[in-house]
Amino acid sequence: MSSLLFNLAIDELFEIIGDRFGYELQGVGSVNARAFADDIALMSGSEVGMQQLLLETEKFLTARGLELNVEKCTAICLRKAGKFKNSQVADSSVTNPPRFTVQNKSIPLFRINEKCRYLGVHFTPFGAVDPRVSVSVLKTTLSCLSKAPLKPQ
Repeated sequence: MSSLLFNLAIDELFEIIGDRFGYELQGVGSVNARAFADDIALMSGSEVGMQQLLLETEKFLTARGLELNVEKCTAICLRKAGKFKNSQVADSSVTNPPRFTVQNKSIPLFRINEKCRYLGVHFTPFGAVDPRVSVSVLKTTLSCLSKAPLKPQ
């Protein structure tokens, strides 16, 4: 699917879910979804909210003849741990691990020792592996794109 068609469809989803189930960012408010090209990232302040976002997204896409590819999905779950309220990565190694599903299939949990690549940036459950490198790579790529001649197809 082209990025334009995806964005047209996803805009409607964003209107439907509004700011419900989101993760509260200080100074920003509730954040529950971000999209770029044909990628979407859903986020919630609770495990129940995350599953609800997944269900609403799945229902929305199914009604439009689209579906989430579970094999390309990854879930990162952070839970409060201890009396100091530090965050802990809740993967399959914890007691009572979270379970998020799409199409009755479990979304794999991102493990504490894993890295993944999202939009060209390598991440761990704690953020970008090296944010300085990421910014450098993005600046170089943007510079190359801005210098490239436009060629109609």
